[in-house]
Amino acid sequence: MAGYYDRDRTVPGSSTQRAGAGTMNHAYTHVGNTAEYQSSGYPFFQTIDINNSAYPDADDTSTDITLDDGDIISVQFPYVTRWIMMTAHSGNSKIANDKAFVGMSEAGVASTASSFVDLAFVDGVRLEMKASKLYFRLADVSAIAHIEIIAGLTGVPSSEFYVETSNQSNVGIDKAATILVEDDATPPTP
Repeated sequence: MAGYYDRDRTVPGSSTQRAGAGTMNHAYTHVGNTAEYQSSGYPFFQTIDINNSAYPDADDTSTDITLDDGDIISVQFPYVTRWIMMTAHSGNSKIANDKAFVGMSEAGVASTASSFVDLAFVDGVRLEMKASKLYFRLADVSAIAHIEIIAGLTGVPSSEFYVETSNQSNVGIDKAATILVEDDATPPTP
């Protein structure tokens, strides 16, 4: 019987197990815990300044990088999201199409991939989705003053929710879905 509970204590992506709860009626919080997504999320607010801003490089935290067209930036949430809303502004108005894109992985938002959407498309839309990190590709830095993010967070630490992107295995994360024509309206030639 103890083996049944051991599986629930294993940290995702490793063989490490959490310590026992002391009693069996206290479940650990994890991404599959429905109660985390039934309750209201903890509030999360973030404004990312784009124009005239410099941020540390992910590969070298000692160097501040000024943002240029085509750069990809990421936002790491402290806990897994229950929902997310994003908007981007240019001065006093929202950004136009083709200025910034959002996705779930760096490879997904790269210009050669197809696993991203225009930030203007999801502007102000409440996205009911689990996420621990978002990626933004800035197509035109001069057209974006800042990106605002509001999210409802669960009690699940972001380290508990990892996105497996090896071999581009996740459709929608860093691999495009297959698109086929199901009904060609052109009549066949005799």
